[in-house]
Amino acid sequence: MPKRPASESPEPSSKRHRPNVVPYIKRLSDELFLRIASFLSISDLTSCQRVSKRFSRIATDGQIWKALFYRRFVRPRASRIPGVSRAPPSSLHYSSRNSRWLEDEGLARTSATNWKQLYRLRHNWNRGICSISEIDITANEPLPPLPPPVPPLLVRLHEGMVFTVDSTHGLCAWKWRNSKKSLIANADLYQSSLDLGSYGAPTAMAIDEDCDATKAVNITVGFENGGFCVYQLDMEMSSSTFRLRYIDPRNGPSPGNSSHGPMIISMAYCTPYLLTMTASQLLTTYRFEGSDDIDIDGSKGSAEDRERMMHAPKILTSLHSHTVWPPLSLSLRRSAQSSVIACIVYAFPLYISGWSVGIQELRFSDDADGVHDSRIATAVPSGFNPVPNMSPASPPAQSSVGSKSHSQANNVPLAQPTCLSYTHPYLLASHADNTLTLYLVKSTASSVSIDSGQRLWGHTSGVSTAQVSSRGKAVSMSTRGLELRVWELEGGVSEKRRLNASVRVESSQAYKGNDVVEEWRGDSQGWLGGFDEEKVVVLRAKDEGRQALIVYDFSR
Repeated sequence: MPKRPASESPEPSSKRHRPNVVPYIKRLSDELFLRIASFLSISDLTSCQRVSKRFSRIATDGQIWKALFYRRFVRPRASRIPGVSRAPPSSLHYSSRNSRWLEDEGLARTSATNWKQLYRLRHNWNRGICSISEIDITANEPLPPLPPPVPPLLVRLHEGMVFTVDSTHGLCAWKWRNSKKSLIANADLYQSSLDLGSYGAPTAMAIDEDCDATKAVNITVGFENGGFCVYQLDMEMSSSTFRLRYIDPRNGPSPGNSSHGPMIISMAYCTPYLLTMTASQLLTTYRFEGSDDIDIDGSKGSAEDRERMMHAPKILTSLHSHTVWPPLSLSLRRSAQSSVIACIVYAFPLYISGWSVGIQELRFSDDADGVHDSRIATAVPSGFNPVPNMSPASPPAQSSVGSKSHSQANNVPLAQPTCLSYTHPYLLASHADNTLTLYLVKSTASSVSIDSGQRLWGHTSGVSTAQVSSRGKAVSMSTRGLELRVWELEGGVSEKRRLNASVRVESSQAYKGNDVVEEWRGDSQGWLGGFDEEKVVVLRAKDEGRQALIVYDFSR
């Protein structure tokens, strides 16, 4: 077939050239893009992170999440402060001024704050979302022939570290990093002059609230005979170790009579002050001064060890009470007047009308050896009458159904508290009738007072333990450890917030990698060990006398 002439061949179609035009959104500078992204919602910001690297960088910018953090977590707190709550809403807009950030001022000053991670942490607390890990503390060694304390293992959480102490495993410090747990230090309690026969099992533990956890942590442990020891966890060494700093040379009653002896049941520690309470209701305040070269193990040891030993503390007060009932709570804090305030919160019965709580404050100064001031207050309202006069000549006034006067509301009997937790200005009491009571303590230079209290509902079974922080965050636990709730109690709880003041943290099933934390049975028993900004630690009793630490991590 002859070829077609070149003139008759079809001309190739010209290619369609796309104009090399940059999309308008890419022409925007990062500053304008950041301004637009500041108006997006949380879900839109999350979607933007999956578009491109630039979108992800803009959507995770710290200034955006800083403003979101302020609007959701700081401004609602500021609106509950007296005086600020009556301010117009326009005056509570986002501000970078540190004075508007309340206790979060330190976070606002720090340039390296990860605001998105911090927002996620607070969000998880509000929703009760967390990951759960477990440490199985199996007691293979035979238990000593002594009645174990309740709980058998004492647990405290401080600056991300978990401290445990018992007569079998001694004093231990655990660390959690990215859900990986490790034992960083361990010390045998019964060494040298400290023996099990004379001191008995540990019954109380307190951690110094005034120490720098990046350098050293001071821990004090109380025993059945009323004695105590002070340890220091040195964090600056290559391998963290416990150092024994002081042994109380006390010979109390035999452990078999510990129920009637001066067993230490509660402690509070704030360098250089130590506050102890015994089972015989003896409140003692100590103050440590200087160091000493006490011989611990029969040899003088190195100069460094001698410098770390402390002199015997000076007893500032020793008070005995016949009206204090358990449970009770001890605390130490520093005031603005350069003094230290020691507080004891206790329960006491009312005549055939339930229970109430009281507080006693003892003020100390570093330049005096005694009590500078002492004040007492109770939550019993003025004019309270436990047995109202009901004579036929003066019948009670009739009231409509559903109405209740203020005096009648205050006269509602309260069940005996199962636990008391006090961190100024919040006092939280748990009860076996599924409720909690929140009290606000007002302490000034001249007086101290407690309000009548607010009842809190949310638990479906009796509440065994509860703890509250100075910012109003609280954690409570049911008697059998089946229900853990987180509370936001800052500024008190109004009627509108009462139903949403807590959220339940589900603990029936939790996953860590391929391991499954066992379900809690109905007869399992648990104790609340403490909580911080990221974690909650619970001690759980398991089968065959085993124990486990359950860590609820809200940062993931």
